[in-house]
Amino acid sequence: MQDFALIEEFTAYENIVLPLEIQRKKKGQKEQAVQEALKAVNMEDCKNQKVHTMSGGQKQRIAIARAIINRPQVILADEPTGSLDSENTDLIMKLFRQLHKQGKTVIIVTHDHEIADQCTRTVSLHDGKIRIQRNHICD
Repeated sequence: MQDFALIEEFTAYENIVLPLEIQRKKKGQKEQAVQEALKAVNMEDCKNQKVHTMSGGQKQRIAIARAIINRPQVILADEPTGSLDSENTDLIMKLFRQLHKQGKTVIIVTHDHEIADQCTRTVSLHDGKIRIQRNHICD
């Protein structure tokens, strides 16, 4: 999707908890999981804020929190840092590295070479040819 697929009239909490509602998780489990996801994207203070009042970067972080709420094995991220400032870009990339260390597969599509250089492997297209490169990440 080109937008964040958030429900603008809902709060951050209501958007993030949706996958857990669908799974019919218990209230206590939902509360804890949402708090952890909000903390992971540095948005704890925005839990009750309506999405339509948020900046693009805040919406992006809420969408990422919703994406990780169920602890998926694979995360597909299309330009996940596109509208974030450098501080929040660093936060999101650190989160992706942590998820990767936990055995999760994180696939990032980006035009930003600085972001690509932070990944363990890059696959790029150059003049119609696929190039695969292993990066050496020091954390």
